[in-house]
Amino acid sequence: MSSTRARLTVGEVVQGRERSLRVEGCLLFLLWDDEDRKFYTWEEWQLSGTHHGDTWVEVDHDDGAVFLYEPMHFAELLDPRTVVVGQHYTLVSGGIVYDARVTEVGRGTLDRILGRTTCRLKRGQQLDYADFVLTDAAGRRTAVTIDRLGRRGLLSYRKQRLKSAAQRRMFGKVISPPGVPRAVVLSALGLVTVVVAGAMPRGCDQERRCEEGEEDCAGTTRPVYGGGGGGVGK
Repeated sequence: MSSTRARLTVGEVVQGRERSLRVEGCLLFLLWDDEDRKFYTWEEWQLSGTHHGDTWVEVDHDDGAVFLYEPMHFAELLDPRTVVVGQHYTLVSGGIVYDARVTEVGRGTLDRILGRTTCRLKRGQQLDYADFVLTDAAGRRTAVTIDRLGRRGLLSYRKQRLKSAAQRRMFGKVISPPGVPRAVVLSALGLVTVVVAGAMPRGCDQERRCEEGEEDCAGTTRPVYGGGGGGVGK
């Protein structure tokens, strides 16, 4: 069972520059990556005291990235289970027509529930989500997530990255310092290994040779799942 990473606790009242916010609850999700054969995790905290009502903040456990999710309503929603990455669709919000390009789709599992949220959820429910980049006629872009969790209907949110300065404005503190994704760390370690190996005398090569079919003698590092956690499991 995963644990939380954000510097937030259920019931806490945080004081931002514009208003105070109350932390109501937290959902933790797991996502299985078939390529890497491992789980990736993220957490989502529901906040009250905002102008938008159903507001959430997400922390990605891989790189510490923080995203703010605020409701954005559309005339008709696309089902995240039916869209395809790279394809373009049409979405309409407030009379504005957007070209919606799919940047990511995924399915996570609700692993833990802390505190209370505005919806009834159970551990083990599946979250289907799709991330889009919306472009209007003037070329302005907006990041959006549409998700479906369990039997709950489709919901849509505007997605905004919160760097350290934005976190301080909203929460009065940095709730998740920026980290380095595992893929970058592993790639750097691989580079150091190559440099060190290249600096060794050639005689060292003779001490360790790859046998044909040996799996762990030489390998490549695959990039980890990266999507800022992707999706909002409200």
